[in-house]
Amino acid sequence: MKYGFIGVGKMGLALAVSVLKTVDSNNVIVTDTNLTARDEFVAKYNCKKGSIEDVITFADYIVLGIKPQGLEDLANEIKPLLKENTGIISMLAGTSIQKIENLLGNRSIFRIMPNIPCVIGKGMLICAGNKLISTQDIQQIKTDFSKAGEICIIEESKIDAASAVTGSGPAFVAVMIEAMADGLVACGIPRNTAYIYAAQTMYGTAGLVTEYELTPAEIKDMVCSPAGTTIEGVNVLESSAFRGIVMDAVRATYEKTKNL
Repeated sequence: MKYGFIGVGKMGLALAVSVLKTVDSNNVIVTDTNLTARDEFVAKYNCKKGSIEDVITFADYIVLGIKPQGLEDLANEIKPLLKENTGIISMLAGTSIQKIENLLGNRSIFRIMPNIPCVIGKGMLICAGNKLISTQDIQQIKTDFSKAGEICIIEESKIDAASAVTGSGPAFVAVMIEAMADGLVACGIPRNTAYIYAAQTMYGTAGLVTEYELTPAEIKDMVCSPAGTTIEGVNVLESSAFRGIVMDAVRATYEKTKNL
């Protein structure tokens, strides 16, 4: 399968890098309005580059990595150029398959929401396809994108909600890591060391959930001994409405996505 990336910004780059770990670089072409960014990407990863027309002529699937606000203008430009059997992979936040069909016609469409950890193969990709995309194509895309991380096919109606954590969650987690590191700095630990301690603790704790299938509540109870030090810290988090703040952040992200 040949892929053409339109847009290699942060998310487009993350996904393109992952695809190039499984797909021959001769089967990947990229373009971007920022020609410097495009050329730097091509120089580093040794794939093809070209204009939007080159991408459409070359690829079996066009991967849209632009801002949602730019879709209509792009659609007006590329629709006359698209072959009947050219498929679309969209990573546009808050943009439904129906909207893409309305703008680009009836064709195979696969909606995918990656996240930044895709760059290191630890991403979470939430996906859904329309009725025209074949099971064979879906399986091939899953294989070709497998180095990005975990891939989950869900109902399209749930994508915006799920991406409030999978897409925006890395920023929330980064804030938590930074906050824990700040606390360590306040306790006398050097900044760089504090980042490592906080990040590795977050990483290891996540592994207990994903690999050992422990619930967060079980992990918390394992660490909190009676009258111990950890429960004092947990009490501060609970008294500060930490859970509610995180829940509100997820819900605010979801509401913003719906209004894009």
